[in-house]
Amino acid sequence: MRRRLLISYLSLLLFVLLALELPLGLSFANAEHRHLASQVQTDAYALALRAGEAMADSTLAATPTDGLDRLARSFRHQTGLRAVIVDAGSVVVAAAGAGEPPVGQDLGGRPEMAAAARGRQSSGDRTAGDGDVLSVTVPVLSNDASVGAVRVSASLTVVTERAREH
Repeated sequence: MRRRLLISYLSLLLFVLLALELPLGLSFANAEHRHLASQVQTDAYALALRAGEAMADSTLAATPTDGLDRLARSFRHQTGLRAVIVDAGSVVVAAAGAGEPPVGQDLGGRPEMAAAARGRQSSGDRTAGDGDVLSVTVPVLSNDASVGAVRVSASLTVVTERAREH
């Protein structure tokens, strides 16, 4: 009799733990995703501000794209995030990070670039060559006019690993 009662209590305890852990785990994963999105958004706006200054200042390098290339590589080195900078025609002028499009590629058909050209931010998850990433695309402004866009991407592996740990 005691054995059956103990098994019943343990079964009930296991059920309650599972019933609580699944929603809490999903909630934690969503919170981690929102935190990463906020970080990436902040970094994207910071890079866009610097890119706008670089596009307006032709003294940064022999050509504006040299300065933007250095800026993108420096950003990648400092943050670990991938970055793409496009001009007003949505042509890549600088990129840093694995899987990013090469300089000269036209991204005009991408919805996030069209939104940035209209002065709007866009964000979302996408699949890249090396896994799922969170991307935030923001307009690059110079003298209150859109002169391009910046797309910053972060791997979602970190979110997945943190959710598994907790």
